[in-house]
Amino acid sequence: MEVTGGLEIEKMSKTQKLAALLIMLGEESAAQIMKNLDEHELEAVTGEMAKLPAIPQNVQRDLLREFNNMAVEATTSVLGGVPFAKNSLERSV
Repeated sequence: MEVTGGLEIEKMSKTQKLAALLIMLGEESAAQIMKNLDEHELEAVTGEMAKLPAIPQNVQRDLLREFNNMAVEATTSVLGGVPFAKNSLERSV
């Protein structure tokens, strides 16, 4: 993958996007997130991180927008808590 002007977010896999995001977050934050990956995921992501020595500013901006949109959707569309647990339990019996 070319990392200068040729890196395009539309052509990146999910693993490549995660690798780029982890690089953007820095070593400490990346390490905290990577602790939650299984062995296969860790190998895939670190392999992609090694292929991305530089991430152009436009790709960084687009990645942040995409992850921000996913985070907003996740926090607004998934509700748990006591009502969810109660309703799920009632429907299961």
